[in-house]
Amino acid sequence: MTSSSSRIAGAVLAGAAAAIAITLLLGPLLNGANRVEQSAALADYMAERAEAQYGLFDALITSHQAGVAHFTRLHTEMDQVQIDTLFERWFPHHPAGARRGSDPYFDGFVAADGTLTYGMGAFLGGPDHDAAARRVSVAGFETVRSLGPAFRSQFDNFYFNDDRRLMIFAPERPDRLAFYRHKAPASFSFARHDFVRIVQPAANPLGRTACTALTDLLYAQDQRALTIGCHTPVRINGRHLGAFGTTLPVAGFLRDAVDDPSGRESFVVSREGRVVGHPALFEGGVITDEDVAEVARSLNLEELVSAIVANGRTHGVIPDIASGGLAAFAKLEAPGWYLVIREPAAPSPWRAWSLAVLIGLLAGALVGFQLMVLPRRAAAFRTATSRV
Repeated sequence: MTSSSSRIAGAVLAGAAAAIAITLLLGPLLNGANRVEQSAALADYMAERAEAQYGLFDALITSHQAGVAHFTRLHTEMDQVQIDTLFERWFPHHPAGARRGSDPYFDGFVAADGTLTYGMGAFLGGPDHDAAARRVSVAGFETVRSLGPAFRSQFDNFYFNDDRRLMIFAPERPDRLAFYRHKAPASFSFARHDFVRIVQPAANPLGRTACTALTDLLYAQDQRALTIGCHTPVRINGRHLGAFGTTLPVAGFLRDAVDDPSGRESFVVSREGRVVGHPALFEGGVITDEDVAEVARSLNLEELVSAIVANGRTHGVIPDIASGGLAAFAKLEAPGWYLVIREPAAPSPWRAWSLAVLIGLLAGALVGFQLMVLPRRAAAFRTATSRV
């Protein structure tokens, strides 16, 4: 083999080696850059989608906080004589037992001072209504009576309760609150209900707004609304006195949340890994537990929710092992739900590798060219200098 041929072969081999090395170096870098870009774009999209869903629960929490502030002031400042007078007026003894709100306070009643009361029902169980209990009852009733109408444009109900009493503003209830005003037995108690448990200091030490689970998922959408109850504890000087609550119909909210205009798969899950909303659940007229279980299996929820909870953040983007792509999530704090948007893997990594190969080939060709040209230039330079 001539020296010229050897140089050419060496240049070709060096160029090929450079092309391979550069391709292997750039491929993962370009593929990773694509992944980072996709993750950032998905995070921005999730932030936009989640912002539209926060409004309902932000407004609810604000209304409850206003209730807590109003209640606290009344409970602290009202004179006991005034408390006792209002207690007898608002909660007369009922023939069926217990103290209850009287009919005019639901139908509509204008007091001598021009104060309008309507849409109100009340039930006070238990025989003992000492001064402290009367103070809580009056402060609760007055707060609900005053603020309930103010929140009516957003929420059609507002109430205060503990394990044995309820003061509720709900003028649009079809049953006209008849159960509490007339039918509930005197021994009736709310103690066994989840909405009492979730606000107790043992279950909610920080006193945050908490929501119950959804009502039974076996329901006909055109006959019954899917609801949750959200409650904010009331505590004064470390003593738990009850909670303000609002019942929310969330079927429409969930449909909006999972209806993703981008075509991505969007759904809502609880922190326990239960499906709360998914497009597949709103396609028919009835949702059954079997439907929910099937959707959960298709989503591989156990693994996904575990990864979201382990992430520890209120929002973010994580790898989705089930799909091989990404999953963005945002936490809806009050109900403890996560809005999740799944996105398949970015376009085939071969795009990144193709670009890396192209760059590698160009770089390799340049290296080979330089290795062939430079020796000739060097030889020409030595010849020229030797003649001088």
